[in-house]
Amino acid sequence: MPGAAQQARRRVAQNLREARQRAALTQEEAAERAGCSVQQLRRVERALTNVSIDLLSRLATACRVDLAALFVPAGPWKRARPGRPAQSIAAEPEVAYRERAARPKRP
Repeated sequence: MPGAAQQARRRVAQNLREARQRAALTQEEAAERAGCSVQQLRRVERALTNVSIDLLSRLATACRVDLAALFVPAGPWKRARPGRPAQSIAAEPEVAYRERAARPKRP
């Protein structure tokens, strides 16, 4: 059974990949916006490396999600339209929290 740290890395990796895809960004575009290498982003998305909060924050910003959204449990998502956040297809409380956390902050 994987340890808590490994499970957290997998959750963050999955959520980051989903956020990047919802933002319609390639790995190259997201890495450039976050100021990291494509190889580093690939390792993060595959949960192969520990990553700093600073880099996660930059990646979350590049993908237009709140940093906290990367840490919450995954839930079923509908595909987002460009410029709009994804909508949950479940009515579970933790999914609703993730949906709120994933919304981009308004200026």
